[in-house]
Amino acid sequence: MCRKFILGSPLKAIETRFNVVTPPRLEWEPRYLVSPGEETLVITQQNPRELCLMKFGMTPYWARQPMNLINARAEGNRNPGNDASFRGGKSVFLKPAFKRPLVTQRCVVLADAFVEWSSVNGLPYLIYLRDHVRPFGMAGLYDIWVNPETRAEHHGFTILTVPGNELMRRLPATRMPVILPRGREISWLRSSGHLTEILRMLEIFPAEKMNGYPLSPLFDQATPVTATQLKPAGDSIYAGAVQKILPHRHWGHKQKSAGDTTWRGNE
Repeated sequence: MCRKFILGSPLKAIETRFNVVTPPRLEWEPRYLVSPGEETLVITQQNPRELCLMKFGMTPYWARQPMNLINARAEGNRNPGNDASFRGGKSVFLKPAFKRPLVTQRCVVLADAFVEWSSVNGLPYLIYLRDHVRPFGMAGLYDIWVNPETRAEHHGFTILTVPGNELMRRLPATRMPVILPRGREISWLRSSGHLTEILRMLEIFPAEKMNGYPLSPLFDQATPVTATQLKPAGDSIYAGAVQKILPHRHWGHKQKSAGDTTWRGNE
């Protein structure tokens, strides 16, 4: 499951990374932690060269009331045990809520990292990509629901998930978002993509290209979340230096104070 993620990159860094522009009407400030029901930046299949704002939580256009679906299982009803070695077909398209969006309404959800909770001790972990890879894109679907009473439009997205890789199993956690390798975002948004090609992109991201560290159990109790609350509260999952998720002005600075064994910047 992916129910909270981090996006603190400034617009300029996002524009450069994904080769997109920010429309004049869009007003957005980094909020670090993105939770269900909150607006954040995505890139849609209809406007692949432009950023837009959507709420985390999708309601199908045909629904009579809000559903706010935050995740969509790539395997659909298959693989109930979340087996990472599952090689059966991906049947997310069999779900009525995701059938049409998978073909015509795909999106890239932008993130610097995501948060997952251990199923054993309940502690939150910040999971990120190694080698300074941020922001990155997660595979998403979106829809536009019209409130039958107010006629107001609600633009919302859901994040596709797959079984957790080895790093996620160490928490342990059984699911993770579909992380799109750099360059694959264009293919994910391509309108001419065949269903077989689309489903083939719903793969488990390699564990060796990721890392993570525990956060304070109370990291999200005070809102809005600040960079200070995203500092490590323990050792990284894979041995080595921890890559802190800090404001962009700090990235790339390798500063070390007396008694501090955690580097700022790349691992």
